[in-house]
Amino acid sequence: MRIRSIFHPTDFSDCARRALTVAVYLAVSRRATLHVFHAAVLHEDDPALEMPEMTTCVDQAHVHAEAWLDHAPGGRLDIRTEIGRGIDAHAAIMDAAERHRADLVVMGTHGRAGVRKLLMGSQTDKMLRHAACHVLTTRAEAKLPGPGQRFRRILVPVDFSAHSKRALEVARELAAEDGSRITLAHVVSTVVPTHYAASLDTSFELDPRPLDAAGRTLRNWAAGADVDTVLAEGLASIEIQRLARETEADLVVMGTRGLTGLEHVLVGSVTERVCRTVDVPVLVVK
Repeated sequence: MRIRSIFHPTDFSDCARRALTVAVYLAVSRRATLHVFHAAVLHEDDPALEMPEMTTCVDQAHVHAEAWLDHAPGGRLDIRTEIGRGIDAHAAIMDAAERHRADLVVMGTHGRAGVRKLLMGSQTDKMLRHAACHVLTTRAEAKLPGPGQRFRRILVPVDFSAHSKRALEVARELAAEDGSRITLAHVVSTVVPTHYAASLDTSFELDPRPLDAAGRTLRNWAAGADVDTVLAEGLASIEIQRLARETEADLVVMGTRGLTGLEHVLVGSVTERVCRTVDVPVLVVK
């Protein structure tokens, strides 16, 4: 995956600072330009004034970069900052990402869920749906690679769609660059009639055919590549979270269908739920 321009929108929160660590690692190791952007809405201070939070953010980026440069002497940190103003933070972020021709957006997620998320929304979720480039998210609690450590194990959950195929391609590119091991996973979700629930441990005791078919397809996807495969049953977002822990993944790479409007409200997004709950960074391939 060729990365020349990395865009990091920040609100200077703890999760944004964690995302900055990943952004610096990728910028140094890929010799990419890192654009750090803060969107100030109209009721906030004049963005023409210097913000001490931005200065602190840049200082932190250089500290992270120095630690990485000890292990990657050929790397460099080219960091540029911008404070933009707009009526809507999301519009300002999207405009800046487009102007900087970002190949990758790296941002934190607060893990908001339930009614609070429904009422307040999420800048990260909006970027996942609308950004033209790949988006990498990380929670404040996420485990991140230390200085000199690359992504060693990559979990790629697939639903056998074109979006998943593209995600697998990107994961293979990253694995080739970092020497990572890929685990290809598929979660089969089935609805069991309520009168069977008390007597079955798994729905496949009722009908094993979906599991067999999914297993064959998963093996076909893995053919010709040195990857591990795992088949699971249950709620996709919960199973992916479990598999990330069990495989000791450093990174999850997923595709997204980009649902919007009423369809997104009713159906939701497995990718967005994974971004809010998994304990490692998640790369969403567009």
